[in-house]
Amino acid sequence: IDRWVGQFDPNVARTVRRTSRVVAGFNVVVVDIRGTYSGMAQQPEADWALIGAVIETPGNAHFFKLTGPSKSVEATRAELDALLATIRPR
Repeated sequence: IDRWVGQFDPNVARTVRRTSRVVAGFNVVVVDIRGTYSGMAQQPEADWALIGAVIETPGNAHFFKLTGPSKSVEATRAELDALLATIRPR
């Protein structure tokens, strides 16, 4: 999560929203970051967003991330939430 936050303007660290929940017995942390994005060695992009999820499972963590213009990322939030709701142990 810190790496994701570091891909944005340093001022966004104060405004990152983190929520936690349990899905099928697994801890899930969801972060919402908005601001000027400069990750992935590209030119800085203003008004971008990242919604990421970290699912803690025994032995490994699993990461899901949406990054792009704020409007586009927000439009896919419900789909990410629906995906996270399908998590089940093997």
